[in-house]
Amino acid sequence: MLGDLAATGLPGVAPVAMQQGVWLAKSITAFERRTDQPKPFKYSDKGSLGEDGNGKFDYATAIKYT
Repeated sequence: MLGDLAATGLPGVAPVAMQQGVWLAKSITAFERRTDQPKPFKYSDKGSLGEDGNGKFDYATAIKYT
């Protein structure tokens, strides 16, 4: 099962989906070329950036997901 339907415990946000897409493309390519599969998917959270409405930005540190 792929995407949001998979019970991965990861947040349902675009950065997760983008990283999963890159991993899936590498996995499919490796399968077609009959080469070694990539390592299991691991999400790398880069944190988030938010604006407070006064032109100031706050950076939220990364929460570790596995």
